[in-house]
Amino acid sequence: MEKYEIIDDTIYIYVKSKNSQATCPYCNQSSNKIHSYYSRSFQDLPIQDKKVVIVLKNRKLFCKNPECRKKTFAERFQFISDNAKRTKRLEDEILNISMNISSVAASKILRRNIANKLKSTICEMIKKAVLIDRDTVKRICIDDFALKRREKYATVMIDIESGKVIDILNSRDYDDVKQWLEEYPNIEVVCRDGSVAYSKAIKDSHCEAIQISDRFHLLKNLTDYCREYIKGEIKNKIKIEMPMVREAETKYSTETKKYHYKTKWELILAVKEMISDGCTINEVCRVLGLGNKTVIKYSKINESDKEKYDREPIGKSKQEDICKRKEELIEQAKLLRRKGYSITGISRELGLDRKTVKKYLESDGRFNHASKGRKFKSKLDNYKECILELFSKGYSGARIFEEIKQMGYDGSYSLVRNFIANINKERIFLEDRNEAIKTVERKSLISLLYRGIEEQKAITAEELEKVMEIYPQLKVVYRLVKQFKEILLNKEVFKVEQWLKESEELDIPELNSFVSGVKRDYEAVRNCIMYEYSNGLAEGVINKIKIIKRIMYGRCSFEMLRSKVLLFNFN
Repeated sequence: MEKYEIIDDTIYIYVKSKNSQATCPYCNQSSNKIHSYYSRSFQDLPIQDKKVVIVLKNRKLFCKNPECRKKTFAERFQFISDNAKRTKRLEDEILNISMNISSVAASKILRRNIANKLKSTICEMIKKAVLIDRDTVKRICIDDFALKRREKYATVMIDIESGKVIDILNSRDYDDVKQWLEEYPNIEVVCRDGSVAYSKAIKDSHCEAIQISDRFHLLKNLTDYCREYIKGEIKNKIKIEMPMVREAETKYSTETKKYHYKTKWELILAVKEMISDGCTINEVCRVLGLGNKTVIKYSKINESDKEKYDREPIGKSKQEDICKRKEELIEQAKLLRRKGYSITGISRELGLDRKTVKKYLESDGRFNHASKGRKFKSKLDNYKECILELFSKGYSGARIFEEIKQMGYDGSYSLVRNFIANINKERIFLEDRNEAIKTVERKSLISLLYRGIEEQKAITAEELEKVMEIYPQLKVVYRLVKQFKEILLNKEVFKVEQWLKESEELDIPELNSFVSGVKRDYEAVRNCIMYEYSNGLAEGVINKIKIIKRIMYGRCSFEMLRSKVLLFNFN
């Protein structure tokens, strides 16, 4: 170093080389014969929050090799690239900052105390940062993702062994994908989803490569087809006949109601005990006289909330609370009167009106709420019998409203709707627990495609058996889905053909569509059972790409997105 100077927020450091000789970059011949000097300036990492500019007194030397194509050369250094305006470590720092934020934000951070770099310079650096070695790529997975949903799609390629993104293509069409894959000469294994375009492009570009269909997409397609079949064949609600009382429910007395418990915590424990013993939510509602939402809420309460609910009594109404507070005020007023307080003094002490104090002093010590026992008049009073009759015939709320409106009712529809809701609620919770008719919802049957009966709360094994007696094909569908899952899990390739044959014999259009897709891509399906490879890496990377798009507010060009994704993965 020859000298340094500080100007504003920048430190200028003047240096020159101490090497006795330099190597010609064109012929690798050493030389110490100086031709001339010139100044070269470049930026480096900051010192104590001040930007650093290095001014190098660089040498030009004569090359001593007579066969060299150059007569002179400039001295090179390892810490900076040729013709660069930044040291390599500063470039690394810029890329590290730019990797996780947008180029605009990175430019603001850098200009504050690191280096004077504009957004365009950072973008150019990112685009030049990663070089792909196409010859080393052998095992990959590919998948598409949306650049602009329903309009523009791209394809991402991931190395299965390293888990890193290799490249991104600005298309998912057959011709573009085929040409893109041809740039990678040594591909041996390709994992993909069921895309026909990908299948054909891989076959035409690398005919000997092993294609592996993705297990997740395969299973999802099967369950989606089965779900559509259930929706088309089975009603939204199925009524089935059940035994009068389930064994789990008989453990609890018919007299067990919520008011038999002193505190809410005791009631919560009763709910948890019944559910752990195998009672359904509806059974708990019937036995304890609670609502469906209340039972679900109580079942999720933890031991840490015991103190809160242990102090809260059961069945205590708001009116009773008010009465108790009033009685306490009456006692306080009478006590103050016995101590010699005037009515005005009692009024001031208790914050009450003097007339209220006088009324309390004349009372017998008990207080009843003004509305207790009163029945308020309603516009529905003259129409309640008619509403009950129409409701029993199965009329909807809207239709009942129209009927009574013609009879002279001038109230609101919400009044009718609330009255009908109360009737319905009373009918549900006051019905006999030995009722033999049970309603099963279709969504409970659909959820059995994904989870076993032992994991279900909305339907029991006995209820499922009754449903399958009404819809016998449903049992076969469940069995086929379970068998296919076992084939994938246990790698039983030899069972695939038999499974396809059984599925076709059912002659269900939705299952036939799935079978046709499997047969069309049969080799890839067999390979997905035989090999451990999966397309899960691509799904995870696509989530990362979406985050990177959001970091750049979705405004980046495809080239910038590609460069940033590659930089993010390789670092």
